[in-house]
Amino acid sequence: MCSANTIDEKSDKNEANGNKIMNDTSASHHAPNHRHHHKKVVFREKQFTVRASLLTVLMEKSDMRALRNFITSCFILMFIGTMLNDTLTHKNPLYHFWLVVWNFNQLPQTLVVWLLMALSTLLPYFVLRVWSDSPSKRLASKACNFSIANSGKRLLETTRIAMKVHSFVRENVPRVIRLKGAAKDKIIISIVKLPFQHESGEAFPTIQQLAYYFFCPAFIYRDHYPRSDTRSWNVVLKYFVEVLLTILCTNVIFTQMIYPRFNPIDYTTSGVTFWIESMFASVLPGLLCLMLLFYGLLHCWLNMFSEMLYFGDREFYLDWWNSRNMAEYYRRWNLVVHDWLYAYVYRDIALLIGGKRGLKISQTAVFFLSAAFHEYWFGVALQFFYPVMRGLKISQTAVFFLSAAFHEYWFGVALQFFYPVMFVLYFIFGGIFYWVSTFIKNASAWNIAMFTNLLIGTGMFISFYSQEWYARLRCSPISSNFFIDSVIPRHWFCTEYVDESVVI
Repeated sequence: MCSANTIDEKSDKNEANGNKIMNDTSASHHAPNHRHHHKKVVFREKQFTVRASLLTVLMEKSDMRALRNFITSCFILMFIGTMLNDTLTHKNPLYHFWLVVWNFNQLPQTLVVWLLMALSTLLPYFVLRVWSDSPSKRLASKACNFSIANSGKRLLETTRIAMKVHSFVRENVPRVIRLKGAAKDKIIISIVKLPFQHESGEAFPTIQQLAYYFFCPAFIYRDHYPRSDTRSWNVVLKYFVEVLLTILCTNVIFTQMIYPRFNPIDYTTSGVTFWIESMFASVLPGLLCLMLLFYGLLHCWLNMFSEMLYFGDREFYLDWWNSRNMAEYYRRWNLVVHDWLYAYVYRDIALLIGGKRGLKISQTAVFFLSAAFHEYWFGVALQFFYPVMRGLKISQTAVFFLSAAFHEYWFGVALQFFYPVMFVLYFIFGGIFYWVSTFIKNASAWNIAMFTNLLIGTGMFISFYSQEWYARLRCSPISSNFFIDSVIPRHWFCTEYVDESVVI
């Protein structure tokens, strides 16, 4: 019998490979209910196997290839229309590339910061190695105003590296403790000789293993991953070109659909009527950006690195568009992050606290972390705070809250302002929708409700963040107090412009 308080409690044919929680079924549904009898929850371990991404499999069918070609033709027409408009208006067919240039003009500085962050991962590696070789049981333990894209890259890499380092330390501490036991009668050995192997036959991970883990598309550390038999640089180039094309498509959407709508607005006179109109008008560009993000990042980018590194397990997402409830949607959208949240937040907290209470608290923690970080990312990138994301019921509040927190963190740093639109959408509206979705039994009704939720959410996201972005550039500060001015949306109370010439 499945427990009703776990994230992955419903069996799923698409996840028969083991990506679910399995409960002990020794107790019959009709057995007497004794106080001393409890169902034992057995948490799954992430198993890496050689498998292709879902879209790669689906693209083998002619119907899916026809759909892809149709979408591609639509974007080709958008490019042609944009170039004709730029030629007639600005005498330059490539004028719309100004947004790409502005976003990537500080790429060298961003790469330097990334290199420093990458080198920082060696610190916990050598600390753990020295500790494992020690016989002792105890060991003492706005200067740069980056654009949105550069700020976003730095924040995403910071989070990615932190998650990888956490997994590396978390998976190797038990091994280190075993190695310390084997080395208790020996003198501390120099760490230069790699890999050092103790009498027990167990060795500390090598630098090569750490380097492979750093670049492979997985957040769960293993000494060895399943590898594909071949590597095609043509496939790598294909995915890289598709990533560039998704960036260019996003640029066209912003310059032709978002910028013309929100740049000319007088935010000293705009009100609720404009907010509602712009929210529904932003549904289409928001949906297009969401699909481009999914295809460009979760499919093309991750498959590109998988192909380069012979990484065999390429199941980075599942068919989230066929999800039967909100929990399935959140889990299937991004399996790479979901596996990390499940292994190191949900499972650890549940085991630490124990019982149904532990399951509820652990689910709340995961959701909070995700919501908060999403809000922080947008806040720093846009330089303001504005909460608008999605959430869950009490039993899964932890998972959604942590998820919303992470998203807010990323957007906050990337946008360089704090405006928790993501947090409200993810933790509050998402939580309400999840609760409502539990009453929807019809599969078609659920899909309609899910896509309606996604569409209105992306519309709110694009609309509110765009308004606050331009208001922050032009409107005078609300308060001389930095904190108050940072957390109160400026486009709500804009009364006068400081600089009307700003056009970014």
